[in-house]
Amino acid sequence: MKKLAVLSVMAMALSSSFAFAEGYLTSEQSGQKVLNNYGECWLVQEEKGNLRSDCVEIKEEPVVQVEAPKPVPVQPKRLILDSSVLFDFDKSVLTQNGQEVLYKASQIIQDPRFIVGHIEVTGYTDRLGSVSYNKNLSEKRASAVKDFFVSTGIPSAKIASYGEGKNNQVVDCKEKMSYSALKECLKPNRRVEILIK
Repeated sequence: MKKLAVLSVMAMALSSSFAFAEGYLTSEQSGQKVLNNYGECWLVQEEKGNLRSDCVEIKEEPVVQVEAPKPVPVQPKRLILDSSVLFDFDKSVLTQNGQEVLYKASQIIQDPRFIVGHIEVTGYTDRLGSVSYNKNLSEKRASAVKDFFVSTGIPSAKIASYGEGKNNQVVDCKEKMSYSALKECLKPNRRVEILIK
């Protein structure tokens, strides 16, 4: 009973000696913010006392919404890749090196800063061999590139693949030379073109 009386007296003393200003417990006599032994203020919010060392009223800063830059349509670009970088001679299976090159290309294509609408992959061969054989080989190579791009997350519907065989040769190499020299000379014709638009 004696303890309750003491607490009651203390509560009355506190209520008469202190007031609330700017959200802090202050002295009615001096008007100064009340500090504890550690120099901390009593911040009063929603009837709860919280210690603050800086004695500065907390103000909620407005949340500023920053919009991410909107992606822009990509300018049409044509990548011309030497088939020897992607495939072994007369083959349509991507080499390890070819996969690494195409993976880097796929990361550029999927850059969120750009909008890619469509991709055309076209395979070409040199003039050695029959028309039908080269047409089939170029189609398989273009399809292998498309399949790899799809495996990296590019939607299949965005990619078209074509095989042009020995059409659109970029070098002729008509002078007489050995077969190995002719094969090397015709190398630029063996290519895959990737049109990004």
